[in-house]
Amino acid sequence: MRLVFQTPELTDREAIVIPASGRTRRLLQAILMDNSGQEVENIAIVYEMEKSIEGIWIDGDMLYLSDQVAQSTQFHVIAKVKLNQDIWTTLKIEVIKDFTLQDALPSPLEKEGWELVYHEEFQDGQIDWRKWSPYYLRGWTEDRLAKADFYFEDGKFIITSKPDREPWCVQDGGHRVSSIQSFERTHLHRFGTVTGSREIPDFQGFATKYGYFEVRMRLPDTKDGSHFAWWMIGVQDDQHITAEVEGSEQYAFGVFTNQTAEFDIVEQTLDAYTESKDYEPNIWRPVIHPNGSTDLNYLWVEPTPIINSPSHEFHVYGFEWNEKGTKFYLDGKLVQETDRTPNYRMMTLFSLYLGAKDGSCGMGRDRGIYPKEALIDYFRVYKKKEEAKPISLVINDYQGPSYLQIPNEKVKRYRMTAYAMDQWDKPIEADILWYLGTDVQGMRVLSRKEEEAQGVTIHRQTGEVTVEAYAKENQDIFLVAYCEENVKEVKHLKLSKKDPYGETLRFEISEDTITKGSERILHATVYDQYGKRYPGQIRYTIMCDIVGSESCRIEGVQLRDTNRLVVDKDVPSNTYLFIEAQEEKQQLRACLVLRVI
Repeated sequence: MRLVFQTPELTDREAIVIPASGRTRRLLQAILMDNSGQEVENIAIVYEMEKSIEGIWIDGDMLYLSDQVAQSTQFHVIAKVKLNQDIWTTLKIEVIKDFTLQDALPSPLEKEGWELVYHEEFQDGQIDWRKWSPYYLRGWTEDRLAKADFYFEDGKFIITSKPDREPWCVQDGGHRVSSIQSFERTHLHRFGTVTGSREIPDFQGFATKYGYFEVRMRLPDTKDGSHFAWWMIGVQDDQHITAEVEGSEQYAFGVFTNQTAEFDIVEQTLDAYTESKDYEPNIWRPVIHPNGSTDLNYLWVEPTPIINSPSHEFHVYGFEWNEKGTKFYLDGKLVQETDRTPNYRMMTLFSLYLGAKDGSCGMGRDRGIYPKEALIDYFRVYKKKEEAKPISLVINDYQGPSYLQIPNEKVKRYRMTAYAMDQWDKPIEADILWYLGTDVQGMRVLSRKEEEAQGVTIHRQTGEVTVEAYAKENQDIFLVAYCEENVKEVKHLKLSKKDPYGETLRFEISEDTITKGSERILHATVYDQYGKRYPGQIRYTIMCDIVGSESCRIEGVQLRDTNRLVVDKDVPSNTYLFIEAQEEKQQLRACLVLRVI
C-alpha cells in the first residue's frame, strides 16, 4: 500500500503567490493505492503541515494562505491514512510573497455624470436572485450539469470549481463551466453546430441597453487552464419560439435571430505558461463577436497590459456602451475605444471555464490545481445623466403570440402592442409606427402589394395585423415597430391553422417583493400559441431555485388553499422565495422569484 498525492507539487512555476489582500487556497488530494496500482476507495486521509507558519493553515483537505504571510517560504504538507498513520506521504509547497502587489481601490459608488441603476455589493452574503440564474445556458443541457458552484465570503461573490465537475454540454466537447447569468431563454446563444435546445421558461432577470458597467474582481490564480470571462450577449427578443425560418436550417446565424452580438469584456486565460501568444494572463484584450448579427462586425480590441497580476490583485474593469460605440476602462482609466454597438438589450454572464489536461478546451492545460476561483467584489450598472429619450421598443410585453391563426374564411385580426423605453428601462411616450419586413433584421419594408400577396397586412399606425383565409400556413411574418431613426424592434411570428393548445404559462403578478407578515394570492395563466388564455389546472410549489427540480420548506412560509402564499412576520428580510407554477397535463411551468421585505 502507498499513499500518492494527486495534487502536483506546488513549487517553481506552480508556486503559490500570496494575494495582495485576503486569502487564496489549494485543494489537497491524496489517494491510497494497493500493490497492483488500483485506488483503494472510501479511505479517510488527513493532512497536516510539517511546521506552523503564520497566515497558513489547513482545514480538512483545504490549504489556506492569507495576506498575513510575512515572507516567501517553503514547507511540506503531510498526508496520512487516518486509520493507519504509518502510511503517509508529503507534498512540497513553495510560497511567494510579492511586495509589489497592490489592489486597485474600489471606485466611489457615486459617479459624476452617471446615475446608479443597479448594483450588487455582496456585503450581506447575498445576490439578488430576482436578477440572476445560477445556471449556464441550460437550454442546451441538463440542469445538474449547468449549475454553478459558488459561495460568499468577506463581502465577495466567489465562483469556484471542483476537479470532478462534468462537461456542461455533450455538444461542446470537454468544456466544464461554472457560471451565473442574468437572463434565460430557449435557444439562447446558439454556439458551433449545437442543435436541439429544450424549452425552458423565460427568466427576465436583468437585461438592458446602453450604460456604464463596472466590476471589481480578482481572477483565478492557479496559473493553469482554462479561462474566466465577464461577458454580455443579446437576449434574442426577435426570435420565434421554434428558432426556424422557412427555407433555412434551424439556427442559421443571422437568420433566426439578429440579436446575437457578444461582448467578451474580460476573457482571461489562467495559464501563465500557455504556448499561445494570443492570450496572456497579464494582457487585457476584449473581443466583440457579431455571431451572425448585422449590427456590427468582429473586432479583437487592441491589448492593454495589466500591471502586476489580475490573478493576485483586485482590478476595476469598466465597460461603457452607447449608440456610438464602446469604451473600456482599467482601474478608472480609459484604455481602448471602438465604434461597435448593437441595437438591442443584452444580458450579463460571469463564467469560469475549466480546461482539459491535454489543453484541448483552449487557453491552456489543466494541471490539476484546484480550486480555480474568481472573486467578485461588486457589479455596478450606471446610466448617463441626460434628457430621457426613446432607445428601445417592447413588442407585446416580450410575450406571445408566437403564431397568428389563419381563418377558414374571410379575415382574422390581431392587435399588436408596443411601447418605447428610455435609457433607464422605463416607459416613455413615443409615436410608434409599424411595417412588415422581409427578414429578422427588418431592413426592407414589404410594399402593400407584397403584403396583400402573402395574405397578411399591418396597419401602419395601430399595429393591427389582418390575416386572410388564403394566407400560406407556416409562413414567416416579421413585425417591425419603430419610432425614431435606429430605434426599432423586430418580432418573428408564423402563420398556423392548428387548433389552439397550451404553449406558455405566465404569472400574472408584477410585484417582485412580499412584505413579512402578509399574504399574496398567486395567479398564473396558460396561454395558447395565438396569445389567448387557455384552460389549465395550475399547481403551485415552493422550490429551492428557479429550475424547480427540488421543493423547499422555509420556516414561516406556507402555501394555503392551493394558491395563497403566507409569509410570517418572523421570516428574515432578503429571504428569496422561488414559487413554481406547473400545468402538468401540458407540461408547462413558470417560476416567480419574490424577495421578502
